[in-house]
Amino acid sequence: MAPRKGTRPPNKLSPQIEQKVAKLYAIERSSRRVAKHFGIAKGTVIRIAKERRIAVPPWGLSKRIIRRMLNAYLGGEKSGPEVAAEFHTTPTTVYSHLNKSGQSIRNISDYDQEENCNHNYFDQIDRPEKAYWLGMLLADGCISMENEVILSLHLRDIKTVRTFKSALGSKARITIQKQLKSFRGRPDIGQVQFSWGSDT
Repeated sequence: MAPRKGTRPPNKLSPQIEQKVAKLYAIERSSRRVAKHFGIAKGTVIRIAKERRIAVPPWGLSKRIIRRMLNAYLGGEKSGPEVAAEFHTTPTTVYSHLNKSGQSIRNISDYDQEENCNHNYFDQIDRPEKAYWLGMLLADGCISMENEVILSLHLRDIKTVRTFKSALGSKARITIQKQLKSFRGRPDIGQVQFSWGSDT
């Protein structure tokens, strides 16, 4: 059954909303983040960008940005998560582009040893705070392709991340990454991340 005259088909965005999607995509260059922000599919973001002749590169990054990102990593001073935070993307994207360009991913031993921490901290769970941090890692942590253990929380929890870093005796840098998210219609753009290399 055809829609009544003057009505939009289901799931069709208004021209005003599509204009906002295109504008945000031109700035962010990430179909995933823009899609989450507006609560729409990534394919819809790509369609809108293409209709307005906005370049849609692989993984949402231009060739110029990819080159800068790889140079930042290959300089040897920044880890994958640090480069990802700088270019508002994910460590997986950084490593994917490295693999595609034939570059190798560094081992954690290639980094300055001052950034390492107490790798034996969780060997024995003999204090309540250790059990607490372990539970937090299970809920909000992950392990990267280069054996970095990463804890990533909302920006409002930065004190928690600093306390965790202190408990491990680490000198690694805490990174803040801006992400476009939407929670019940409200923008949510702050994420704080702490990572350290695992020897095991």
